[in-house]
Amino acid sequence: MTRPEEGIIALAFRMKCLTREYKAALDVLLSLFLGARVDDVERINAVIQDIKSDFESNVSSSAHMYAAQRASAHFSSLLKMNEQYNGLDQWEYLKSIDCDNIGELTEIGEKLTHLLHILIDQSRFTLHLLTSVDESDDAHEATSNFIAKLPIIPQLEEPAHYTNEQNCEDFHQVELYKTPSSVSYNSLVFPSASPFTPLQVHQSVLMYILTTNHLWEMVRGVGGAYGVSGHIDMLERLATFQSYRDPRIQGTIDDFTLALKLVEEVGVDQDTVDLAIITMISRELRPSYPQSAAMIAFRRSIYHISDEFREMRRNFILETLSSDMKKQLKSYV
Repeated sequence: MTRPEEGIIALAFRMKCLTREYKAALDVLLSLFLGARVDDVERINAVIQDIKSDFESNVSSSAHMYAAQRASAHFSSLLKMNEQYNGLDQWEYLKSIDCDNIGELTEIGEKLTHLLHILIDQSRFTLHLLTSVDESDDAHEATSNFIAKLPIIPQLEEPAHYTNEQNCEDFHQVELYKTPSSVSYNSLVFPSASPFTPLQVHQSVLMYILTTNHLWEMVRGVGGAYGVSGHIDMLERLATFQSYRDPRIQGTIDDFTLALKLVEEVGVDQDTVDLAIITMISRELRPSYPQSAAMIAFRRSIYHISDEFREMRRNFILETLSSDMKKQLKSYV
């Protein structure tokens, strides 16, 4: 599995088509890669407006995700970069662009053209092909021919090396962001344990129990939030708590702290732990649609998540006891 100090930055895209149309679809894709005009000022203006509209519409339905991403960005340089590409930083940048300034749009077009010429290079591509067994040979040949038509760009410089380092000077304990809404979207993010230890699995089980029991009653039932959840990001080694369409801010944060104290003082009974284990294991073992299974397999190959590692994690889950919820809580926070 990818080590915590290493990072992967990639531009991902997915193409889906009928088997009989695969070669034709690759030809269209090749023409886009090699002949796309990304410096068209009118089109750049339209795309910027579209993306800004997407942010404006998504913030009312997914602001809790933006909040979690924003909070996570303070824990590593890679997560901060993700926030700059996809989060509130990106939204603010798009709003700062003067779309009536032709010179500014022209400069953006020049940068996009340069970026396109750098990215479209045989050596940069990693492909994951999903097809039926009887069509696999033809699909593999067509894909190989497609790659062979891509240019080979001499690498004049060593590829940039990205490290997962926290910048303490840029760390914020509390950050508020105003949105045109009468409700709030809250998120707390803090480090979790290593995914190679039972402790992170115990934290994942506890987060599930808190979400479906303590927090559901306190934040949603009494506090009036539309939704509340907590989870562990295994790869990023982070624990995330968030509430959705919440009439409160401080009260919800206090409830989360109180829920942790209740577990520390009272604990969690084994029946509740067993129900959480059954749910978590069933989610991992349930069949997936081919398209979803393909993307999951691709992600696992990129991050070097082996079957042995997954089996180890599954055993950690199955061996979780009620006592683990209470005794590991101090390490959890």
